[in-house]
Amino acid sequence: MRSRLIIAAAAVVLLPALATPATGAPAAAEPGPWTGKATSKDRSFKYGKVTFRVRGSTIRNLKIQAVTVSGCGGLKDVVVPRLRIRGTRFSGAYEPVPGVDDTIIVRGRISGGRATGTFTEGPTCVGEGRFTARAR
Repeated sequence: MRSRLIIAAAAVVLLPALATPATGAPAAAEPGPWTGKATSKDRSFKYGKVTFRVRGSTIRNLKIQAVTVSGCGGLKDVVVPRLRIRGTRFSGAYEPVPGVDDTIIVRGRISGGRATGTFTEGPTCVGEGRFTARAR
């Protein structure tokens, strides 16, 4: 009888502790508008402003201004309408003009109020870089 009482008491103490999430778990991406900066991959050239919005598990309307590209001349804005967030990582690919051989690929990490990532575009308009952003 006494052993059942000890087991029951241990269950009352341990079960709530097991049900709580681990404190080391990554924080979800903060919803709302984000802003930041972009550079070339080797960080030798600064591009323009980075803006996007987080809603649920998606990044909406990622815009990287004034990216240096070759193949279509000079500078252009890289725009990706939607990226999927899985855990602390996000990624996606976008074809700006359907049927034209040009794809933008974005990958990165997002946690709490900070995001870092890389992007490439090609083969028609060739450009690449990295970016960082913070929640506003």
